[in-house]
Amino acid sequence: AIGARLFEAPGQQVWESHRVLYGHVRDPGSGERVDEALLLLMRAPRSFTRETVVELHCHGGLISVQRVLELVLAAGARRALPGEFSQRAFLNGRLDLTRAKWKEVDHRLRRFSQLRELVLDKNRIDTLPPWLGELKTVERLSIRSNQIRTIPPGLLDMESLRELDLADNVVGGIPEDIDHLERLESLILWSNLIGHFPPSLSRLDSLHTLDLLHNEMSLEEQTWVRELLPGRTLHFSEPCRCQFDD
Repeated sequence: AIGARLFEAPGQQVWESHRVLYGHVRDPGSGERVDEALLLLMRAPRSFTRETVVELHCHGGLISVQRVLELVLAAGARRALPGEFSQRAFLNGRLDLTRAKWKEVDHRLRRFSQLRELVLDKNRIDTLPPWLGELKTVERLSIRSNQIRTIPPGLLDMESLRELDLADNVVGGIPEDIDHLERLESLILWSNLIGHFPPSLSRLDSLHTLDLLHNEMSLEEQTWVRELLPGRTLHFSEPCRCQFDD
């Protein structure tokens, strides 16, 4: 509501989530244009706090930034308390443990029975525990940039999972019963060692995005996956046809 009161977007720009709008910050009292700016709308739950968030990107001059801040506060916003963004994220079910220097997933995570989003990016995890399936409420699981080799059967019991991100690991294959993840919408697997997919992938009716950039798939395998998943958003890398002399 505050963003809509203060920001004027010319033309037919649509206020959609994760789309940048161009316009001006205007003083609602005087009608004066305060600054030329960009607005980014992130609708819940696709933000750090899992709440609807608006960002205003202004010019770097101190005077214009100060005036915009004063207008935002006058419209009903307040300054965030120290650590408040992380607190809000946690209270809304998001736990971000990026760069926690873990070599394995801490068993104490089993206590978080209402977790919605779990981020374990950029650690040193090479094995996922079988009890992951106990996290029945998790909708988004991101473990990118680790050393994961296999997807354990327990992960397939995460019945609420909608997005699984295992990018930048060393996963060599996909389980035959991947279709147990009935609600899965997005499967991110770029930069792994995957060369083959099971036919059960076609039974994931909710799946709309599959990212397989920088894997070890032949052109024939890519064609097979395209035929298996018509109408889905698929990302592949061009197979290397290079020849090298000894």
